[in-house]
Amino acid sequence: MDEEALTPSPEALEKGRSGEPYEMPAQDRALMLVLAIAALVMPVFGVLSVTQTDCDAIMRSFSAFMITFGLVQVVKSFLAFVFKVPFEPSKQQKNLPTNCVSALGLLSIAMAVWGVAITAPRVGELPSDECSAMYFYTAFITAAANLAIPLAIAIGFCVAMALRKT
Repeated sequence: MDEEALTPSPEALEKGRSGEPYEMPAQDRALMLVLAIAALVMPVFGVLSVTQTDCDAIMRSFSAFMITFGLVQVVKSFLAFVFKVPFEPSKQQKNLPTNCVSALGLLSIAMAVWGVAITAPRVGELPSDECSAMYFYTAFITAAANLAIPLAIAIGFCVAMALRKT
């Protein structure tokens, strides 16, 4: 296949999927920066949970989850901020940074399954002396939210499609 056919024109790169030019509002940029900075909490807590607690003795791979999930969120957030990838899919450009942010979003959902799998069985038992509540609930709530939101969207889509057919 011809490489020129695969390379979008500069004009196409400046437009979102709707074909309209898009200029990101300052509020969205500020929110992206806040999310990128907030994403640093997970890997920091993951490292601290290794050095200060024994959460891994209670939940295998707890610290590994916190560190890797957090790093994925940090990379995703900083890519979205640096390359100005809009939150709204219709305004996103079809380019490599947008595809990377989308792929990391899918990876986040898969990793959220991992996080819920290791934390949910322990919700009633913790906090304990071995594992700080701060670390545990940071991991559980973050993983549950990253899993619940796409799940709710998928259920809503299925319901809408079912109602549309009737």
